[in-house]
Amino acid sequence: MMCLNRLSNIKWFCAIAIVLFQCSVAWSNSFKFHHQTTENGLSHNEVRLIKQDKDGLLWLGTQNGLCAYDGYRYKTFKFDENNEHSLISDKIYSLAPSARGGMWVGTTIGLNYVHSINGPVDRWQDTLSIYTGLNSAHINYLLEDSREQLWVNCSTGNYLYNIPKNKVEKVFDGKGVNSFYEEPDGTFWIAFTDRLVQYDRDNRKEIHSYNIKVRRLEVDQFGILWALGGRSLYQFMPNENRFAKEAISKQIAQGGILNELTFDKNGNIWLSGYGAGVRVYLRDTHELKEYRSNPILQTSISSDDVYSVYTDHSGVVWVGTQEGLDFYDWSRDRFKQWQHIPSDSTSLACNFVQAIARDKSGRLLVGTRDNGVQQAIINGDKAVFRSNIFKGENTRYLRSAYVAGIFTDSRKRTWISTMESGLFMQQNDEPIKRFIYRSNNSSSLASNRIASVIEDRRGRIWVATMSGLCLLDESDGNYKFHRFEHNPYDPKTISLNAIFKVFMDSKGRIWLAINNGGVNLLHEEKDGKIWFERFMHLAADSTSISSNEAFVVFEDSKKQLWAGTSAMGINRITEVEENGKTKFKFKAYTEADGLADNEVNSVLEDEFGYLWIATNRGLSRFNPKTETFVNYNTYDGVVKGKFRKNAAWRDNDGTMYFGGAGGINSFKPTEFPVNNFVPTIKVTSLFIDQEEVEVGKALADNIVLNERLNPNATIHLKYPQNRFRLKMAALSYASVRRNQYQWKMDDIDNSWNSYKGNEPEIVYADLPKGKYQLQIKVANNDGKWQPKPYVLNIEVSGENNWLVLILSLVGAGILVILILKFRKTTIEPIALDNISEKKKELEVPKEAQLVIDELNRLMNEEKLYLNCNLGLNELADILKQTPNQLSAILNDYIGKNFYEYINEFRVEEVKSRLVDPANDSKTILGVAWDCGFNSKSAFNRIFKTTTGMTPSEFQKKHKKS
Repeated sequence: MMCLNRLSNIKWFCAIAIVLFQCSVAWSNSFKFHHQTTENGLSHNEVRLIKQDKDGLLWLGTQNGLCAYDGYRYKTFKFDENNEHSLISDKIYSLAPSARGGMWVGTTIGLNYVHSINGPVDRWQDTLSIYTGLNSAHINYLLEDSREQLWVNCSTGNYLYNIPKNKVEKVFDGKGVNSFYEEPDGTFWIAFTDRLVQYDRDNRKEIHSYNIKVRRLEVDQFGILWALGGRSLYQFMPNENRFAKEAISKQIAQGGILNELTFDKNGNIWLSGYGAGVRVYLRDTHELKEYRSNPILQTSISSDDVYSVYTDHSGVVWVGTQEGLDFYDWSRDRFKQWQHIPSDSTSLACNFVQAIARDKSGRLLVGTRDNGVQQAIINGDKAVFRSNIFKGENTRYLRSAYVAGIFTDSRKRTWISTMESGLFMQQNDEPIKRFIYRSNNSSSLASNRIASVIEDRRGRIWVATMSGLCLLDESDGNYKFHRFEHNPYDPKTISLNAIFKVFMDSKGRIWLAINNGGVNLLHEEKDGKIWFERFMHLAADSTSISSNEAFVVFEDSKKQLWAGTSAMGINRITEVEENGKTKFKFKAYTEADGLADNEVNSVLEDEFGYLWIATNRGLSRFNPKTETFVNYNTYDGVVKGKFRKNAAWRDNDGTMYFGGAGGINSFKPTEFPVNNFVPTIKVTSLFIDQEEVEVGKALADNIVLNERLNPNATIHLKYPQNRFRLKMAALSYASVRRNQYQWKMDDIDNSWNSYKGNEPEIVYADLPKGKYQLQIKVANNDGKWQPKPYVLNIEVSGENNWLVLILSLVGAGILVILILKFRKTTIEPIALDNISEKKKELEVPKEAQLVIDELNRLMNEEKLYLNCNLGLNELADILKQTPNQLSAILNDYIGKNFYEYINEFRVEEVKSRLVDPANDSKTILGVAWDCGFNSKSAFNRIFKTTTGMTPSEFQKKHKKS
């Protein structure tokens, strides 16, 4: 029967493998590792063991204690000579999850059982002291099987512990055992040091013996049993009742000895060993990839000395090394990155990518800021970037040009726009031509600073420059440009000359996106006369464009037009008929609506109808139907730095390319792997004020917890301790910061509270006397919600001291008045002495004072504000606060929100550097970028608001003085 089951498993595997692997090819060949060390909370960097318990909590055995990790925080269990319920030793050598929810822990001198993340810890020899053979034994390997029997291999022999009967017996006396293994169907295996045995537990006898030496066995998701020897990998062939050595064993034998294996979500086999790094057998290509530590490469594994590999329930692969915990999170590897590598001549020539397009011959061309144009040849996870792809005398000008746009017309001519060197054109295999501005020729280009080119329905070429719009006239066989420029006295000319995008929509209409000039629409009369309709921001008109700093115009597959601005998000352009006239109305979507950043740099549409919007803070995916956003940043694999204006391209197969200051991101939305694992919730700790509550321990004569924090547990609060703080985690480790949380307490909350970010927690204070139910719901990073809420019962007892309550309310009212007064009168930049005075006035709590002190240190000493990507969440992480807590401290005790606080430091830094002669060679914007600003418009606005003058006025005033 076992053989039949295996055959059916293999048939099932064959039926689905091709489809599965086709979907996973794009994600399986290159793995980027993230790292955790003692700096993140690990008790020790030597991580030997990794297991998940019944609930999904991750447990790590180190050489200095046991760690429970919920994705946000580590809790460490160690030996404490004053606590009989602590670990018996800090050196952990084996772990085994228990069906009862706890974890068996084997150390160098005995066995422990940890009931949960909240404890307690039981010592084996204290519970079963009569079995002297286990006392002080070095525990090598543990397995609790489906019958609640614990199999133990240790320095004094092999033991079997029947947990329900609390009975221990010695087994396989005198035989060395490497490991025990139970398959999902109950088949039991014992890997003796000299052979592998299939074992009958009922009759205590061997069924089959195989003459192979095996360290570990695992069954993959297709039901196939794999056995790992020190230098060989075997696959079980049930129809032949034998283990077949895999061909890659020859390659395995060339490296160090392997001792662990696991399978990722795509069926790839991960192998590890001390000194051998990590090797991955790719089942789709039958390749063996080797991953070694590389100090230069941040995404390599931390050390070649690897103890353990483990795949958790959400598909994240964990690697325990000599120098910390590494992990490969497939959900954060959706975006491929192509960047400049100084030692690789075939890599991207420059990380500043300004333009991407495919020409008529099929070449993918990439325009950079300083190195002209390259051809990108991309095949899966490999890419080669070729330079010198054009010929002719003019290539010397293009080779180091600042490329702003690439366009191929219907005649297969490729037009290359540059910001300093004019316009280039290549036709067929001819030498490239160059067009430039000539002061003595009115038929030349209007400027050498070219942003974009398009072709209209009549085959005419339009060129957007920083000095107006140009129309190419080729009627007489020559190249002549007709110019359209701004005239302040003629409202039918273009609104301003700095045109960043010329675009033709599906109706053949030509649109212009103009910096500080809004959006213009070109009208051409029957007699050939051309005029421009201007769409500018009007404060009194909510249907006008949200900002005049327009850089992007885009049309989606539903013929809906969009305009992207540099200061106020993206605008939907709606065409309506009113009184027989066509009018255009604009509706803006900004950060307030969920957009990652208000500076929109480019837009593409995917096959699902979603808009992908490149901003200064990553990519935003916008659903036009629901008007909702999903944002991706460096945490998800998006390149660092801001994306560049209109540097985007979508291939016919749906692959998208976005260029930025950190290189190129490419991805195919239809191949985004989805996390279908629905997480369970774990309430990891309960605090009242700053004291963690332990089960059964009295707190001010009150037992708050009589039981562990499992579903339906009761929290007993007694006035005046009618408040609490819960730390929780959704146990899906894929993109853990993207997990979602909602909670509501009956009779207290009218609606669900929501949170997504780092270190989720729930806080309630001043709860009235009564009984409540706290419901908690969680979802994974892709929005797969737990079907039933997790429920905790809250009971508040005791009598309120009404005098104290009344005084507290009066005090709270006075505090609110002081805060409001403080906020209205506080306009000066932040300084340490000012904060000190405000703290005295508001009687800042000690905890908030400590945060403020550390905040000032980080700003004044470490100057964190110089990081242009610094956000509230990142700063809160550093300060070990939640974003809500930090925001409250900033608003209540400093009187500013996060951006006001950070930007005032940046403005002061800009002022300081502008008066420093060492910066005379830098532009004002260059100084602003160095000081943490990443938006020209935002910098100018904030600087003027803070100082009362523009940056240039400030600089001129200083020079005069």
